[in-house]
Amino acid sequence: MKVAVLYDYPPSPGGLATQGDLLYKGLLELGVDAHAVHYESEQEKEWYYRWFEPGCCCRCRILGAHATISASPPAIWSTAGTMVSC
Repeated sequence: MKVAVLYDYPPSPGGLATQGDLLYKGLLELGVDAHAVHYESEQEKEWYYRWFEPGCCCRCRILGAHATISASPPAIWSTAGTMVSC
């Protein structure tokens, strides 16, 4: 499976950037074909969507007071005690 991980990439010192980077590195260790993509760069995201054609996109973000990881299309991810249906 190809996975695009959207987070503050390259990682800055901070919680969400660290979570995204650890998720990305963990996927690589498991043998998943993954690429890190900056979540705010529309041009970069568009390029990766067209060139890489990921089957799943995960994004580290803040919803209210809680950091979450969301993804699309459907799959199951678990991180930091949070189960995410994506």
